[in-house]
Amino acid sequence: MFTGIIEEIGTITDVSPAGAAIRLRVFASSSALELKGSDSVAINGVCLTVVAKNVDEFEVEAVEETLKKTTLNSMTVGDHCNLELPIRFHERMGGHFVLGHVDVVGHIRHIEERAGSWVMTVEVPELFEKYLIPVGSIAIDGVSFTLAEVR
Repeated sequence: MFTGIIEEIGTITDVSPAGAAIRLRVFASSSALELKGSDSVAINGVCLTVVAKNVDEFEVEAVEETLKKTTLNSMTVGDHCNLELPIRFHERMGGHFVLGHVDVVGHIRHIEERAGSWVMTVEVPELFEKYLIPVGSIAIDGVSFTLAEVR
């Protein structure tokens, strides 16, 4: 379980096939210090399991079903990614509850800059519109947002 508040920006240092999956190596010195094998980590909002790590990098595998529902299959070496470690329930929680189980890729159609904020228009497949409610929340690349309006 995550909050949608990004803790670190990681850098993809390797992408390699693993059957129908892909293996991503991420440079993230702060996150790597805290992670160990089998821990969960959110990469661009996708909950993945650490399969290997060293001092300042960790590796995860994204399976075929995850690749169908996310943008992880477009990651290349040098790309940056949003990282969040799981919630610690004994600490104060900000943001929203974000499971890291991604349902669909949306498309940002318009961004309007306002005084101190932005309004994004995001298009989602019609099948998923019924899950969106005004003042509800949605995560985009792992960042938690409040829905101002649903049309």
